[in-house]
Amino acid sequence: MAESKKKNPAQQAAAPKAAAPKKATGKTVPAKKAADGSPAKQTPAKKAPAKPAPKKTTVAAEKTDGAKTSAPKKPAGKPATAPKTGTAAAKTTAGSTAKKPAATQKTTSAAATAKKPANAPGKESAEKKAVAPGKDAISTASTEAERKKWFFRPGNGETKPGTSAEEKPPKPPKPPKPPKSTEQLAREAAQKENFKQKIWAPILRPIVVLAAICLVTSFLLALTNQITAPIIEHNTSQEADTVRQKLLPQADGFVQIYFPEDIPNITSMYQATNGAGYVIQAYAPGYGGEVPVMVAFDADGNIAGVQFLENDETPGLGQQLVTDTAFADQFVGMPNQAIVPSEVDRISSATVSSNAGITAINAAISTYNKYVLGITSDAMTPEQVRAALLPDATTFTQLSVTAPTVTEAWKGDDGNYIIYGEAPGIYGKPVTAAVAMDPNGVILGVWLDTSGETQGYGKEMSSDQAFLDSFVGKSAPVTITTTPATDANAVDAVAGATVTSDAVGTAVNAALAALPSAKEAG
Repeated sequence: MAESKKKNPAQQAAAPKAAAPKKATGKTVPAKKAADGSPAKQTPAKKAPAKPAPKKTTVAAEKTDGAKTSAPKKPAGKPATAPKTGTAAAKTTAGSTAKKPAATQKTTSAAATAKKPANAPGKESAEKKAVAPGKDAISTASTEAERKKWFFRPGNGETKPGTSAEEKPPKPPKPPKPPKSTEQLAREAAQKENFKQKIWAPILRPIVVLAAICLVTSFLLALTNQITAPIIEHNTSQEADTVRQKLLPQADGFVQIYFPEDIPNITSMYQATNGAGYVIQAYAPGYGGEVPVMVAFDADGNIAGVQFLENDETPGLGQQLVTDTAFADQFVGMPNQAIVPSEVDRISSATVSSNAGITAINAAISTYNKYVLGITSDAMTPEQVRAALLPDATTFTQLSVTAPTVTEAWKGDDGNYIIYGEAPGIYGKPVTAAVAMDPNGVILGVWLDTSGETQGYGKEMSSDQAFLDSFVGKSAPVTITTTPATDANAVDAVAGATVTSDAVGTAVNAALAALPSAKEAG
């Protein structure tokens, strides 16, 4: 039939739907013959619409064409329209095919599609559009392998995929080491044994052992000291309280008195809570170290008791200060005045230790007078010094004496003289001695200025009354000695302050030598 009648819409709806056309295979099907043997009238077969081919990336296009394809980038902001797939695509293709004459339909196959260039003019299918490098290529990649290429390739977004060199093959694994030979094993064993016998055993092992022993011993000593130190301190404090109570039994308790400054040769001072007196602990340098002593003063200021403490003096000699109570008991009942060493009995063959003990007692007396009674010689004026040296004189006349080491000379109305002599001390500063003497040159008293000497040693000689009194009765020339004196004019040096003691002796002799000149002037 050349012409077919058009069906109305109702008839089209009632008509059964045509089955989906089969896909063309590309083969020629022979025409069926009619019953009478004549060739049957051939009706052109309807070709099934081609299904949309899967999206092909630029890589596939490049592999097919062998050249780079540059497709125009899609305008930003317009989402890409996905090609119709499935049943909807089939229906659309079927409808469009049915309207066209059979003779005008073109056969489409995958081979024809592949031969068409990617940038052919006309309407391009969605499958053949080249994808520009960048985010769109990543989002439209059809396989996970293609996405990984974009993410892991260097220069992502700048180079088209597939244009770089092929990846390098992995490095082959290292071959296993060959087993050691018997000779090599024997040689290594010999080396180890040689190191053990010649280096480790004789050198390194003793060092390691000694270091471990030292570390453990140090740790144990530190731990022991941390545990025992508070106990030792507590026991020492209790022993000191026991000694103070023994020296001043009238006291019902003691409270410590703190000084506003450090006092040389003084360790501590305690006051009885009931006003019974004071106990002062002092020390002085002896033969083997410090010689400590506790001196108790009653309410009247007299010495109530003396107790020497443990020291490092020579056993059997200086140690007798602790064991020989007769030496300490001879000071009990003495007033709070400086003790002259020559006026007390000293321990035989322990002169240095005995003098150190007397110096410590005098330091306690001086501290008691200064901080309890308020008596001090440091604040004496020149007038007070002259009055203390010549108490029987009421007026003094200054004399003109010319001598390189004499600074002043005075004559009292009692006929006696006071002359000031100087000598360089340990630091080169002058040590001044004011010497009171009678017309015959016999010393009546000495006052010293040793403020430029060493703190704790020579500086305190000006308040060491025992040392000052040791000059009384002597005459020129006076000698300073560190050994037991046999000369009548010898004076024992202060222990630990030999240089200052010698300077004092030189200043005293300078004053005695100026007496004839003072007599002529007066």
